[in-house]
Amino acid sequence: MSKAGPHISKKAPSRDTKKRMYVRLKEDCVLVQGVARSALYDLSEGKVYSLNRSAHRVVTSVQHSIVKRRHRAFVDQLINMELVENAEAPFPVRKESQGTIPETTLEFIWLEVTSACNLTCIHCYGDCLSSPEPDRVDGEGWKVVMRQARALGCSQVQFIGGEPLLKKDLFSLVDFALHKGYIFVEIFSNLTLLKKGRIPFLRDSGVHIATTLYSSSPKTHDSITGVTGSHAKTVKAITLLRDNDVPVRVAVIAMKQNQDDLSATVDFLHSMGVEYKLPDPVRPTGRGCSQEIQPLNLPPEFSGQMSEANFWTDKHSFYVNQRNNSCWAGKVAVTAAGEVIPCIFARDLVVGNICEEGLKDSLQNKKIQELWGLTKDQVEVCQDCEYRYACHDCRPLAYAQGGNLYAKSPRCLYDPYRGRWQRK
Repeated sequence: MSKAGPHISKKAPSRDTKKRMYVRLKEDCVLVQGVARSALYDLSEGKVYSLNRSAHRVVTSVQHSIVKRRHRAFVDQLINMELVENAEAPFPVRKESQGTIPETTLEFIWLEVTSACNLTCIHCYGDCLSSPEPDRVDGEGWKVVMRQARALGCSQVQFIGGEPLLKKDLFSLVDFALHKGYIFVEIFSNLTLLKKGRIPFLRDSGVHIATTLYSSSPKTHDSITGVTGSHAKTVKAITLLRDNDVPVRVAVIAMKQNQDDLSATVDFLHSMGVEYKLPDPVRPTGRGCSQEIQPLNLPPEFSGQMSEANFWTDKHSFYVNQRNNSCWAGKVAVTAAGEVIPCIFARDLVVGNICEEGLKDSLQNKKIQELWGLTKDQVEVCQDCEYRYACHDCRPLAYAQGGNLYAKSPRCLYDPYRGRWQRK
């Protein structure tokens, strides 16, 4: 059985009518109604089942009365699937659990330690340049931010840029984060400036590294970064990290310039034996807004589109998604200019500036709390969808398409008003 998305429809009636039957959903099963269909969430197994209207009516009605003869076969199916429990007498009234979800607090922080970069990537989300305006936050300032974030409960930090390796005191900042008790520390770099002498520190400290490879073809990769030889340097650094057991993961960004190389690039990374994700289409942020780089006719596996009900959830995630945004809740980024934003791709959703107020004051801002609490119940179309508490949400992607923070994601092909997946 598929772990998510199977349809349940009412079948023909059973002939077994001798015993009275009462049923109710099992404790970790929740019914969520949409406009055209509903979904039954099995929070203990992580599965999400789609129900047509007839099945929805049966599920809602049988919990309050004796199971009717014509519904027996369908109810037996639910019992066999361990979604409902049955008895020969009425169940006592059970108060529905809403889950115990603590108040949202800071968990993850991006630190854009410099806006300078040695590459000129055509899609850069930060519109970074080799000679940008001077950064407003110095090394001591970043230590203050990390100290404040840690005091607020933050346990994960990622150093980004620009190119963070251009920051002369970067490794001092990384060491500071480790000594302050951050349990996950990562550097996201193009790796062209990585020195071999830094490997022992990275290996022994447990720091993670992330990077981007745009193509297995040096020519294509270099045309995207704007610097000849960048592909060779990045691949050499990835190999060096891999061979020295430094955790390294590689992202691939799909755009018009490399769309014909994507399969070969995935095969190349697989052959290298490093962690990677399938290509993700370029985000329309910064230089990524250019129509000249938007990919065309990507295969489904590289399109980023959601075209089928491949959902999974658990009890914690379900109740969190009822109260918080499934992506950026508990996260913030601090730019080299000191601006506090909810995501590195949400450059103009500024909620504060650490150069003018402390990080704590920025996070007590009503705006960030509203952004963290922006759930699918507030998003156009999504609020009418039965999958809304199992679906991941990227608000910057939706917002970038037309400036509407409450717009449905352009990558979702589901129509909750018809209960159908569209095909492109």
